[in-house]
Amino acid sequence: MDPSFKLIVDGSEIAEGVLRRAVAPAAVWELERIRRVSGNALIREDSVGIVTRLKVGAAKSRLKFKAGEVAINPADGSLWVFLSDAESRMPLVPLGSVLQGLEGLRSIRRGARLELMVRTG
Repeated sequence: MDPSFKLIVDGSEIAEGVLRRAVAPAAVWELERIRRVSGNALIREDSVGIVTRLKVGAAKSRLKFKAGEVAINPADGSLWVFLSDAESRMPLVPLGSVLQGLEGLRSIRRGARLELMVRTG
């Protein structure tokens, strides 16, 4: 069974989703192991993200993403949630998708505390 996750902004649960183990097994396993990543929100026009210390390979990376998809940048470990259909500037590895609450992520402001908490089982 694929693990689910919650996205928490400044202490309030905003969104929920699922990580797809079949797409990026090593990255999903690492997220399951550490259970939680957090940091100041990075804001782009079409996505929000956080810097992590995750190291993943670039296998199965791509440039085009749909709204709600979650991906990781293998170059720097940053984790991104796409708010609309978009094309990334560099290849990212897809990890999963937001199933509910995507609209709430649109109101995140620069510097907000963003946390991804993985639930297993």
